[in-house]
Amino acid sequence: MTELPDKPIYQKNLEALKARNEKLAQEIVQLVIPEDYTYCLSDSGLPNCKIKVGNQDFYYHDQGDPQKEAEDFAALFSQRHSCELNSAVFGIIVGFGFGYHLLPLLDKITWLKELIIIEPDKTLFKLMLHYQDTTGVILHKNISFIVGELTLDKLRALRGAQWLNLGNRIMINWNTVTKYYLEDAGTISRVVQDFVVERSVIDKTAMVRGTMMIENRFKNIRHLFIEPNVDGLFGKFRNLPFVCVAAGPSLNNYLPDLKRIREKAVFIVADTAFKVLIEYGIVPDIVTATDPPPTKYRYFEENPHLTKDILLVTSSNTYSGLLDCWQGPIRFVVAGDGLYDFVFEKLAFPDAATFNDINTVAMLTLMLADKLGADPVILVGQDLSLASTDHAGGSSVTNTIDIIERDGKTYSRTRKPGSSTADGNIETSAHQIVEKEVFYVPDYDSRPVPTWEDFRFFITSLGGYCSHMKAPVFNLTEKGARIDGAQRVSFSEIVHYFNNEVIFKEIFNCYCERTPKELELATAHVNKCIESCQAFDQWIQYCREEIARRHLREKYDFLHNEIARSYSNSASFMRLLDMHIPAAIIRASKVNFQNYHNLSEEKRYRKKYINILRLFLSLERACSLLKGNLQSALGHHELVK
Repeated sequence: MTELPDKPIYQKNLEALKARNEKLAQEIVQLVIPEDYTYCLSDSGLPNCKIKVGNQDFYYHDQGDPQKEAEDFAALFSQRHSCELNSAVFGIIVGFGFGYHLLPLLDKITWLKELIIIEPDKTLFKLMLHYQDTTGVILHKNISFIVGELTLDKLRALRGAQWLNLGNRIMINWNTVTKYYLEDAGTISRVVQDFVVERSVIDKTAMVRGTMMIENRFKNIRHLFIEPNVDGLFGKFRNLPFVCVAAGPSLNNYLPDLKRIREKAVFIVADTAFKVLIEYGIVPDIVTATDPPPTKYRYFEENPHLTKDILLVTSSNTYSGLLDCWQGPIRFVVAGDGLYDFVFEKLAFPDAATFNDINTVAMLTLMLADKLGADPVILVGQDLSLASTDHAGGSSVTNTIDIIERDGKTYSRTRKPGSSTADGNIETSAHQIVEKEVFYVPDYDSRPVPTWEDFRFFITSLGGYCSHMKAPVFNLTEKGARIDGAQRVSFSEIVHYFNNEVIFKEIFNCYCERTPKELELATAHVNKCIESCQAFDQWIQYCREEIARRHLREKYDFLHNEIARSYSNSASFMRLLDMHIPAAIIRASKVNFQNYHNLSEEKRYRKKYINILRLFLSLERACSLLKGNLQSALGHHELVK
């Protein structure tokens, strides 16, 4: 163990780190530095570190002159990557060490909106904190640190990473990283790419369905005051076989087998598979639903009597008409989906368990089975690959597919029966041809099968979850994509799990409602949000008066600082307002500045002011919409009490 002096500079750095990331600061304090790490001075007198790995050792920075090494690196990188640097909006530096290369690199890209510094070596980071004053970097509002192993969860929790998919980004690997941390660099690159794909899928969902999601979330508050969370059922069905049914094309092949074992397993069915099973005479125990558009739920609205003895497990995003027509019991999940920081049920019912990363309704069926105690879990219709159709025959969302080749790429061509209107309904007299790029992923025989980008993301997500489950997961599929952690099987290989009759309904049919304490907290939360809206109205008026008497540059500086302060001091409330702002306006406020450094100062400030003013006016309108939505939800609750 290497003993380090308790220098004032270390305490100063540690306090700064606590202010930005208290959990990381605690990890640094508890970390013991091994003898393989030795602090030393370079020939030029600057701090350095000698690291021993196996039978060899190396200096993290040049032992002659670390500063010159850093400046040469920045100059060479700028020369080789000038186009990428000029168009970059976000920067990621992998490898920090003692930070000599940070300022030379930033001098080349002064217009960056956000910078993320990833230091994979946590021990080196602690050593640096003892000898290098890094408080200015740590506390900088547009610079974020990730130290140690990079995971998707760390990026999801990082404010500076939330817009990585919206603008050009550049990743810079420090010299030592490419020599001695090559495996870490590869992992970091893959995780960042996975995160960008995840954010793209989420943002596409928001752009296409954002208005409906907002509308549903506030309409469903009235249901949240009545229907309890699903948490009360956790662990109630331990060691029972669960069949999780999705609406992949192969589902039709397994309907006879599913009918044979219907009374010998708990059936959880994704909403899109419900119609297929019901019309084959299979009534599930649970239906899961998460989607905002009304189109896929027409069958439920037209046949509400079919839901009488079935449990609906859903989130507040889901089309409110489904909840209105459902005749069976309803339970809510709190979806920590990362799309918005605000979820009413998460804030109003803080003790509720959170279901993270519900990016597809099939993922909810899997998570739910796991939390209820399933053993084993059988996936059916979980193909996530393209056949002649995208879903099972008879599903309410099934479309035919043609695979075509053009310009060296593969596309799927789908003829849909109608085009979506603004409210999410289908104009049946019309039709639309939709083309999407096709990617290839391996099946269980390592053969390539076609899929879409969002399906490819779902495959990764499902595989990550299955791989960490204690209960065995089996996948009934012939030509579906390979899902890590889910073993492909034939029905004959798992039939021995279904020996006894399973009685499920008696447990969840007991009526359950919100407790008085839960309702009191929820009502208080809504009232608090309404009060925040009223205070925000006053802030809007103050800003209007201030910008009216200022010159152009002063207008921008004032408004930019005021909005930034609001997002910093009232993060949850401001993200709640963001839900009511068109995605294009938020996007422009984050990334529509990347070429401003090529304009004159006057034109640059005019463009920047127009963008920030557009955001300000949108915030004003959003506050009005939010206040109206909350007052309506609270009024409905008071009416039905």
